[in-house]
Amino acid sequence: MEKKLTEFKSELETFDGVAWQERMDAVNATIEILKQLESDTIPLEDAYQMDTYRIQQKAMPIVLSMHATCSNSTEKMDKRLKQLKSDIKAGRGERHKYNRYLFKEEAQLRKLEKRFTYYVNRLDQVETDLPLAEKEVERILNERNLTEEVQ
Repeated sequence: MEKKLTEFKSELETFDGVAWQERMDAVNATIEILKQLESDTIPLEDAYQMDTYRIQQKAMPIVLSMHATCSNSTEKMDKRLKQLKSDIKAGRGERHKYNRYLFKEEAQLRKLEKRFTYYVNRLDQVETDLPLAEKEVERILNERNLTEEVQ
């Protein structure tokens, strides 16, 4: 269990929450610009690309929230396991319940692992899809700006 928690902690530490928040702010600012195009007639493919971008925008706070949840849960579980390990070594508490406590912690670890997997999958999805969507949105905005300059 400790090995798994160490893996979770290592992965969670690679996440830069400040940079993520800055990127969210930039995406939100771009969404505000895109809203100006909603009243215009735009090609279906461009509308699709704009929707894809909006989907990523909505996923970003979920990733941030899941990171916080996983970090918090990992820290709490780590403390509980250290306390349980200490109690077992010192022979404190009801010895006949040690296996029950370990089983309970293993069940909690499985739940945490599901949450962590969800977090990693969402993070990977946004990190993969957002740059592609950003390129398309940038293209749309550039074309729109050029079109407006010509008129």
